[in-house]
Amino acid sequence: MTTQPIFILPEGYQRTMGKDAQRSNILAAKQVAETVRTTLGPKGMDKMIVDSLGDVTVTNDGVTILEEMNIENPAAKMLVEVAKTQENQVGDGTTTAVVLAGELLKSAEDLLEKDIHPTVIAKGYRLAADKAQEILASIAEDISESDNEILKSIAITAMTGKGAEASKEKLADLTVEGIKMVADKENDTLHIDIDNVKLEKKVVLKRTNRLVESGIEFKLNCEVGSTLSFQHIKENHNAILIATGVYKPHSINLNKNNASNVVPAMEFLTASNRKGLNDKVEDFDNGRLNSSNKNVLVIGGGDTAMDCVRTAVRQGSASVKCLYRRDQKNMPGSQRDVFNAIEEGIEFNWLTLPINFIGNKKIEIVKTVKMHLGSPDETGRRHPEQVSSSEYEIKCDLIIEALGFDPENIPMMFNEPDLQVTQRGTIKIDFNTMMSEIDGVFAAGDIVRGSSLVVWGIKDGRDVAERIHNYLEEKYSIFIKSSEKEVAHAI
Repeated sequence: MTTQPIFILPEGYQRTMGKDAQRSNILAAKQVAETVRTTLGPKGMDKMIVDSLGDVTVTNDGVTILEEMNIENPAAKMLVEVAKTQENQVGDGTTTAVVLAGELLKSAEDLLEKDIHPTVIAKGYRLAADKAQEILASIAEDISESDNEILKSIAITAMTGKGAEASKEKLADLTVEGIKMVADKENDTLHIDIDNVKLEKKVVLKRTNRLVESGIEFKLNCEVGSTLSFQHIKENHNAILIATGVYKPHSINLNKNNASNVVPAMEFLTASNRKGLNDKVEDFDNGRLNSSNKNVLVIGGGDTAMDCVRTAVRQGSASVKCLYRRDQKNMPGSQRDVFNAIEEGIEFNWLTLPINFIGNKKIEIVKTVKMHLGSPDETGRRHPEQVSSSEYEIKCDLIIEALGFDPENIPMMFNEPDLQVTQRGTIKIDFNTMMSEIDGVFAAGDIVRGSSLVVWGIKDGRDVAERIHNYLEEKYSIFIKSSEKEVAHAI
């Protein structure tokens, strides 16, 4: 006797089969494609998405829209995966990929109504894809690294809809210049290793040497406030730029016994970079800042955490785990870096919070607890809350804390009480002139914005150079070319 299977469906669900299921799936996928279609083009519209908790997201980015939508239909989920794959592999064209997939499903629906079998349609689409690749190859044009205008146009196209339109010309120039600097030529073909963009330091050395040759004087191993007073700098310069960045690391405050194998992210990354430049780094050589053959635990979910996990892999660590107290969707770091890290074998423990370090001179076990996302906090993000009775332990050899950075107390370090700061500790400036409350003292970058992206640092650097130029022209009839005072000095 054959027993028929019994299906128990949640309330509000229904089971469909055959052509009804086929139509339902295609309809759902088409609706998803139509949702993002209207974001395309120069007149594309933003979408406002309100989730079940009332959180509001306004965006015209296809991937963001699809991730925020609560999609259950399997065919519609397939389009979400199309968008994610396009974003991870190419970094652009996500909305277009979804719209094209929607159109293919629409055409497939018409063919199905004519009783053409799905396998025939799928084979036809494969043949069409091969033909499309053939046509693209025939009309493609070879370009070289000297075709600056074409390269710039490609860069501008990739920026469209990414929030960079206001500075796209300048950013495109910087992008093309940057790509040329990290590209290696092999057999008349240019190759770019994405890891060199973050870890290769020959570009920094080349730029530094160029600045030295242009007449800029670098005072190394100089600490303002101790080896050199800020007052002395003011007395000998007409303009000063403070661009110190923010490097005071956050800590989770669990290392009560000051165990040596708990290290800040920047200390770990700096040691790795210096070693790459063949510097002698004692703490790397003695193993403290070297992850080789170790079980590494990185705490944090930002871009610095991603740098740490991927650097640890390249140093030959035995295993790498990343702990983050929210889920992947709420992670502040690059999703592309996360995707690449997963491909490299890094294990992500989402919704996980360390609550205790176990060990004396060396931490051997990290006790953690699982989290869930509760009500939104004051920033609008859902607040992570502990799940009761969910504690578990992770063995480790090296713990890297990548929990973000705060500004150091610059007025105290510089012994300059007139240098005003905001409640966050960043330097207070007039955003029109980029000057602080002290005449002739300017500030830019993370020490004004707080921890941010390098592209903003580049923009701020260019902007403040223009402001300093205007200030000197207005205050002095001509630039002082030879004087007891130097024109400008960057800290």
